[in-house]
Amino acid sequence: MNTLSSIVALSIILIIVQESVRRAKRTISGFIFLAVPIILTPLWIFTNDFGVFAWAKLYTIILTACWLWSLRFTALYDQQWARVVLIRLFQLNILEAVAVDISAWRWASILNAASGTFLLMALPRSIEGVSRCRPHADLDYKDISRGWMTAFSLWNIAFLYLHFPVIVGHHIAVLGSTLIVGLYEPRRWLQCRIITLSLDLVLLASFSSILVPALDTSEWHTADGEIVVATISLIACTVCVTYQYYRSLFGETKS
Repeated sequence: MNTLSSIVALSIILIIVQESVRRAKRTISGFIFLAVPIILTPLWIFTNDFGVFAWAKLYTIILTACWLWSLRFTALYDQQWARVVLIRLFQLNILEAVAVDISAWRWASILNAASGTFLLMALPRSIEGVSRCRPHADLDYKDISRGWMTAFSLWNIAFLYLHFPVIVGHHIAVLGSTLIVGLYEPRRWLQCRIITLSLDLVLLASFSSILVPALDTSEWHTADGEIVVATISLIACTVCVTYQYYRSLFGETKS
């Protein structure tokens, strides 16, 4: 019960923090996403013993957050290729995890790699749905459906359960807080995902010795549980890609 309460509390905190950063002035958010990681990098190097994936994930997400900031607050938004790059960075985020699943080479991870591949297949590639909206310079992505973002969340939880069970509970809060915003306003999901995850990873890299033990869910991990979560992920992502394929063939039914 204590773990559940901690997850709920962290989810609420993340929603509030994300909303505050979203509404912050460009100079403040620019300092958070551009300057803070540069300042803290020496600390991260000397205090953390991350693996290759963790380092790659940290800086890929920071790069994505910086790119998002540039699209929101500079003339870079006017360049079509720049908006395409944001989607490619998000795809890279998924591909990194798929590569880790494949390299693990066990049944549950292979199932989850298939789920990630299906997510990539169902992710809208057009940037026509990407737009910058006032008053907060939100970068909306109108083409991501509630079904896709739900399948993504289940796949991501399964990935963490398979490879990083100690932080599953922590990232249930990260993914859950983002999903809550996305279910309410789907167009804001991608921006919310990038902002929330980048802030969270910066905090984890800076205070891992405090934050990780505080919400340690490694005891949740079992061999049978791996198959269960991977199967749930695969079912959700299969349904998602099937629905997207159906829509592409027959279009949306208009009332």
